[in-house]
Amino acid sequence: MPPRPPRPARPPLSPARRRMLAEAALRLLLVALFLFLNTCVQPARRDVAAALRGGACSRPRRRSLVPPALLLPLLLLPPLAVVLLPPALGARGDVTPALLAWTLAMSANAVATEALKLSVGRPRPDFLYRCFPDGRPAAHVLPGRARAEAEGRKSFPSGHSSFSFCSLGFVSLYVCGRLGARGAGAGRGARLAAGAGPLALAAALGASRWVDHHHHAGDVAAGAALGLALAAVCYRRYYPPLYSDMAGIPYELDED
Repeated sequence: MPPRPPRPARPPLSPARRRMLAEAALRLLLVALFLFLNTCVQPARRDVAAALRGGACSRPRRRSLVPPALLLPLLLLPPLAVVLLPPALGARGDVTPALLAWTLAMSANAVATEALKLSVGRPRPDFLYRCFPDGRPAAHVLPGRARAEAEGRKSFPSGHSSFSFCSLGFVSLYVCGRLGARGAGAGRGARLAAGAGPLALAAALGASRWVDHHHHAGDVAAGAALGLALAAVCYRRYYPPLYSDMAGIPYELDED
């Protein structure tokens, strides 16, 4: 029986493909780390006696003004629309770098937010009624309320706020870059308004968490700062600064 001919060697991966694999692996690693922190790590157990006596953690429970089912489309649709719609309409698009910047910002924000929640362990404003629905604290949390207690100790920073400012902050940076919002000429006010609109929505989403007693005001402010900072850092990873003459034009990616 004649010997089989040797299989042709696979061509080596191009630099562009290796880079994309590394980018995907980084995001998968961040998502896996977030899931581990969220499901396997308990928050720090800060003494809440003083906060309960002062009323800081005894606010009545309210339903979320912006539940996760509504928050998710508000965070996903705007960035996908501004990134994917121009190419669909025949305009110049930069889908790959934009999605790389956005997904990196969101996955990094997830890890940073959850790590801070766990390490700080700050009780929420409605901590008392989460653990003791009758409003009477006891020596031990009631059976079946352990998860509610753990979630009640994850007030700082606000996840709604950090994710809102991360996702919509990226939209604002992206729109400002694409429209040249800092440039002179007609329509500058409209361009600035288009860039500031997503931040106004993010501020409303964050403020809702203070109104519904799920976070303290400082939690909302810290979440906003964290999310916006990560959005800016990750945007700059792939795009020039907004004051640059090349604003809105992504850095060149390696070609195959």
